[in-house]
Amino acid sequence: MQFNEDDQIEYFPNVIKHKSAGGFVFFEDDQTHELFVALLRKGDGCYLIPKGHIKKSEKPEDAAIREVKEELSLNETPEMISFLGVDSYTFNLDDSGITHHKNVHLYTFRLNKKAEIRPNLDEGFSSAEWIPVEDAIKKISFDSRNLLIARQSFYYNKPVK
Repeated sequence: MQFNEDDQIEYFPNVIKHKSAGGFVFFEDDQTHELFVALLRKGDGCYLIPKGHIKKSEKPEDAAIREVKEELSLNETPEMISFLGVDSYTFNLDDSGITHHKNVHLYTFRLNKKAEIRPNLDEGFSSAEWIPVEDAIKKISFDSRNLLIARQSFYYNKPVK
């Protein structure tokens, strides 16, 4: 995990508080109506959504778009269709005794075509993949509940044709 002085991070003696943003990017096949989600895979096989630190001068929604585009190497800007909420969790990076608290602002995004995605290798990702949602629910490492909520939000906010 890389920290930058422009990131919204607060340092305390035994705690570090992070503010992040990211989300679920969906694409629905026009012919089959199969729904795909873009996931990143780490070298250890963990599947994750694109997300990262909010900059000090950014709004969470702007950070989410920036992080999604950066981590998926997307040329297109996905359409933001909903705010899902803030997911909070804690973790430790080493034996230092410092606990990291992370608040992640989660969003649902739509792309109208199956855009080319590539992993940002500088972030430690080995691949970026469009995965059918039903498969992704089983593969995703930490966000399966949020993926189900995002899928519901995608369909609820789907344009009527």
